[in-house]
Amino acid sequence: MAEGAALRAVRDCLAAFPREARELGLVESVPYLDRPPSPLEFYREWVSPNKPCIIQNAIGHWPALKKWTLTYLREVVGSKVVSVAVTPNGYADAVFQDRFVMPEERRMPFMDFLDIVEKKVTSPNVFYVQKQCSNLTEEFPELVCDVQPDIPWMSEALGKKPDAVNFWLGESAAVTSLHKDHYENLYCVISGEKHFLLHPPSDRPFIPYELYQPATYRVSEGGSFEIVDEKTVDKVPWIPLDPLNPNLEQYPGYAQAKPLQCTVKAGEMLYLPSLWFHHVQQSHGCIAGSGPYPGLIDLYGSGGGLVEYRASLLASRGFVTLALAYMAFEDLPAMPEILELGYFEEAVNFLRKQQQVKDTAIGVLGLSKGADLALSMATFLPGIKAAVSISGSGFNSFIPLRGDGFTVHPHPYDLGRMKASEESGLVDFTDILDDHRDPATWDCRIPMERSLAKFLFLSGLDDANWKSDLYCQDAVQRLQQYGRKVEFYSYSGAGHLLEPPYFPLCRASMHKVLGVFVQWGGQWREHAKAQDDAWHRIQAFFWQHLMDLNLPKSSL
Repeated sequence: MAEGAALRAVRDCLAAFPREARELGLVESVPYLDRPPSPLEFYREWVSPNKPCIIQNAIGHWPALKKWTLTYLREVVGSKVVSVAVTPNGYADAVFQDRFVMPEERRMPFMDFLDIVEKKVTSPNVFYVQKQCSNLTEEFPELVCDVQPDIPWMSEALGKKPDAVNFWLGESAAVTSLHKDHYENLYCVISGEKHFLLHPPSDRPFIPYELYQPATYRVSEGGSFEIVDEKTVDKVPWIPLDPLNPNLEQYPGYAQAKPLQCTVKAGEMLYLPSLWFHHVQQSHGCIAGSGPYPGLIDLYGSGGGLVEYRASLLASRGFVTLALAYMAFEDLPAMPEILELGYFEEAVNFLRKQQQVKDTAIGVLGLSKGADLALSMATFLPGIKAAVSISGSGFNSFIPLRGDGFTVHPHPYDLGRMKASEESGLVDFTDILDDHRDPATWDCRIPMERSLAKFLFLSGLDDANWKSDLYCQDAVQRLQQYGRKVEFYSYSGAGHLLEPPYFPLCRASMHKVLGVFVQWGGQWREHAKAQDDAWHRIQAFFWQHLMDLNLPKSSL
């Protein structure tokens, strides 16, 4: 009891500490100095109290501010081979797919790197000169004469010259994940802007750390990225949270943290004290926007409405995701007489036009009725590269789908074949659809063999809503008859509602459109394992086929 009380007291103190630190003088925003401070002033006002500041008019005399255009850098550094960090998504040294992933360190001619920055050469990957062991003096000595290798008033205040002087140049898609350094930093911006999100060390109780297997991006023989574990290296403690889009359900404590945000412009410098957490983005005059990222359209089942939680989770994993309602939402009827393919095409075009979306990397996933709509979109609409069917069917179900000059009729069904349990009142729909092997139903098939998209099918063997495993097997067999390679995973003990991991099993609920209680099936342990495995497979599938990145596919 005494030990428990002591632990609670420690936790209470840790929870109160950030608030008390702010009350004792932590800044609400990053202040500006209109001139460089004296060494004594700098140490007394900023270093000693561990406070950041943005300093103006401190590097205006540096030749680099006028000389460092991309043309000048090309002339001075030229074809010299330098180290460039390359990633598929802009995140180097960051948590991805339950690993701490470091970039591929590629040796390449500097002018080839500049061709990519200036968009003279296109690449789906993100390139960033960021090597830190004093790369300005080690790799770019030609540029040292354009800057000061140390800041005199800072060197005097700290009693030493800098341990490293680094040079960073890259695309706006390059992002530095949230982390802290154990040394004092001065960021001097020569061109463009850097956007910082900061946390004081006192916010540490609210910032999650976890241990991760270290890994590195490597380019395979086929040219796509894969993640290779560094098996001889100990696990790395890192922050899994994206402060720009925090998952507060998973990390509720972060809601109590108080980030500061600031933008450092050309000619300014940011003093960032040791142990301050920082997340960094950048812009550049030659680069517009961020990304590009793969785009997904997310569809749920015949219960209708706008379901956004899965789309939100996918967005937090690097996918620009549009949750799309198609029935029983706002002015959309609860049970449409017909669905128009043009409605879904409009959604695809809308997603493709978004600045952050790679317009050649569009995928779609759906659950139940949404699954056959996903297959139809991948079949009839151009530009869909990958589709995931969860507890779905290779037949169009329940509502006719009308395209340009054709209509796919629904799989015939008879509600008279549904069964209701006398004990529970729950409705069983498993027998309402006509036998899919009957040739009379085949004009309701979705002709997936016409599609160029890649397909992933997921189903549960304990689906109590309909025979999704049987219908998925039929779809897979039809595709294989046309020589198509298909991914298909069937989970013993899993029910109909295969949701993201840690969502509780829902074995039965009210169907909002039909107004009856229906069974979904699933066994507690088996369904939970299936959800975790399926979630990994879905993400790996889309990264592979939308961005040519090979990731571990299974958690089992």
